Amino acid sequence: MPSRLVNLRRTVSWNDFTGQVPANSSHAAHIETNMNLQYGHASSGGQTHLSDNVVVTVQLHRNQSWAKPGAVRTAALLNHEQRHYDITALMARDFFLDLMQLKDRTFASVAALRQEITRLAGVYASQPVHDQYDPETNHGLRPNDQRRWNCMIDRAFTQPRTPLTRAPDGAVYKIRLLEVIGGNTGACVPATP
Repeated sequence: MPSRLVNLRRTVSWNDFTGQVPANSSHAAHIETNMNLQYGHASSGGQTHLSDNVVVTVQLHRNQSWAKPGAVRTAALLNHEQRHYDITALMARDFFLDLMQLKDRTFASVAALRQEITRLAGVYASQPVHDQYDPETNHGLRPNDQRRWNCMIDRAFTQPRTPLTRAPDGAVYKIRLLEVIGGNTGACVPATP
């Protein structure tokens, strides 16, 4: 089976929040996401290469995602949690696209290939972005900051890379989330409602 990215786009609903609420939580809701990587390799003539069977899956863990029963389940709160999913998904997408570049390379050993994959996984670890997102938006309670993050995330889903880069099937690669967050694509100042 050829390489693929699974669950890039998913609409989160309150039905996804089935986990036990921690007793000491001060937040109204929490979504648990991660990315999972599966891949293979082939070796011949002392060289190793990444096989075209890479699968990066964005996962939402419903039993670890929760919303307080007494909390008002607003559209704004659900949007904040949706954007957590989107952050993980975009980091997974960018990781996947960089992994696809490895298919054209050869490595001296399986260990060297694994080392490069581990390095890329570190670059695209989503937790540091989540750790930036929550304080900057105060868990979605600061509307202007939440709109700025919505804008950055939307831009990462829609803005083509510069220079324009295309996948083998002709699809246009979109700008990396880390570039948008880093301010390398211009200011993201959304219009106020």
